[in-house]
Amino acid sequence: WHNGKCRRPHGHTYHFHVWVERRLQHHGIAIDFGDISAIVRRTIIDRYDHQNLNEFFENPTAELMLLAFWEQLSIPLKGMVRAELWETSNSFAEVTREGLLRSYWWTQEAGAWKFGPKTPR
Repeated sequence: WHNGKCRRPHGHTYHFHVWVERRLQHHGIAIDFGDISAIVRRTIIDRYDHQNLNEFFENPTAELMLLAFWEQLSIPLKGMVRAELWETSNSFAEVTREGLLRSYWWTQEAGAWKFGPKTPR
């Protein structure tokens, strides 16, 4: 389905970001960062880190993995409004609670930044 260099098995060092919206609690925080970290670690990182992702996903694209992560976190991480899965330092997928899924890449050419939807190479 894909003729680019990523058609062969390869690895990435992913970065996963989540945004949570909650009301400020009486003790002055909305959610403890340690709680977010523990939930993400238990639900996503402990399961997928240093694994062959082809054993979990038929087609392990950042977009499809992010949608699976969103679904897996939606109950334990109440209030999640946005998540990003960075595949490289200049490409990532984003999903929001409104159901929007976007893929982005950017490059710097001749001193100008270009930013937009990811397109096949």
